[in-house]
Amino acid sequence: MIVAGFGCRPGAAALDFDAALDLALRAAGCPRDTLSVVALPYFRKDEAGIAAALIAWRIDATVIDRPTLEQACLRAETHSALAKIHTGLSSVAESAALAAAGPRSRLLARRVSAGGVTCAIAFGEEA
Repeated sequence: MIVAGFGCRPGAAALDFDAALDLALRAAGCPRDTLSVVALPYFRKDEAGIAAALIAWRIDATVIDRPTLEQACLRAETHSALAKIHTGLSSVAESAALAAAGPRSRLLARRVSAGGVTCAIAFGEEA
């Protein structure tokens, strides 16, 4: 299973989500059609930009709750002091991807950014 995890600033545009996804998939060496699911932190689930992107991508999203994000954050490879200030989490995109891909998942691509959006790609075995 290939999972794209996202983080964003409030009001981020759908085009930024699309650009961040393309950058992350390229870094992971994965074509877009291998993407299984998109993972979003609970505090960004109602963002209009990601909602529009999901419709265009025709893919499902899973919302990751705070305790699960916090646990996955321990396995993230990059950390941001700014993200920690604004969200209480030092790694949002990587944590969301790792959490959705499962407890033995691994990152294929660290977070990349486009505009106000970050995206990371994780691989996990399907249950």
